[in-house]
Amino acid sequence: MVFEIEERAVLTVWGFSVATGWIVSYFLHPYFEALSLVAFWSVVMSWPVIVSIKWMAQNSGSSLPVTWILTTAIALGMGVAVLQGYLTIPDIESYAVFWFFLPASAFAVTSYYFEGLLKHLYVSAAVINFMLAGIMLFQSSIMDQYYLLAAIFQGLPLIYHAYYEF
Repeated sequence: MVFEIEERAVLTVWGFSVATGWIVSYFLHPYFEALSLVAFWSVVMSWPVIVSIKWMAQNSGSSLPVTWILTTAIALGMGVAVLQGYLTIPDIESYAVFWFFLPASAFAVTSYYFEGLLKHLYVSAAVINFMLAGIMLFQSSIMDQYYLLAAIFQGLPLIYHAYYEF
């Protein structure tokens, strides 16, 4: 039996993993060390990466998931680099900017793959995430809310797209 993966499943897994990861991180970050959170995110984000690779193997013409796989790899790599002291960032607030900047960049790239409402969805998600990255630079007092903002503005656009066309 060959297991076929549909585009809807790829988008749902990405959106659900991102939104769930941020919500769980919101509740667990006071109790976990940074290394534990990086390990948690590695597990959570392995599912959409695996599903995307399987989907790309089925649909050799689509390279869209590569953008998201690379964004995930860069983000997790940065997390490990910060924890190991290879990448020196003065405090967690400045590091948090990248958790909005990287997805904003991926949403911007994704917008080139679509037309109409979906293009507007991804452009809007990119703009909002870029704005939130900028706000994080100058107003670190929203640190407590950034987990929930990320769940909304990074996970929900992907979930919406999964069910938009169907």
